[in-house]
Amino acid sequence: MAKILFERSGGFLEPPIDLALDLDALAPHEAQHFMYLIEDADFFRYPEDLVTDSTGDEFIYNITVEAGDLQHRVRVNEMYLSEPLQMLVDELSELVPAS
Repeated sequence: MAKILFERSGGFLEPPIDLALDLDALAPHEAQHFMYLIEDADFFRYPEDLVTDSTGDEFIYNITVEAGDLQHRVRVNEMYLSEPLQMLVDELSELVPAS
């Protein structure tokens, strides 16, 4: 059982995002792709809170990954996204229906 909870707040023009993605409900190759992105980002090594000096006009992301007995949450503003973590954020953002 694996889940990704993804939230985006902040910014001026974009609405907030609140997405719960159950990887077990995806096709196996899609679920594997998201697990690869999580591994590639080395997600579980990030500290829980990387938000510093937020100006309010940038996005803040809350990402929680639950995989088996593991659960980890990362709160990060866009200026501190590593390239692999940015890839995960981009892929999750694409799953959000247009409003």
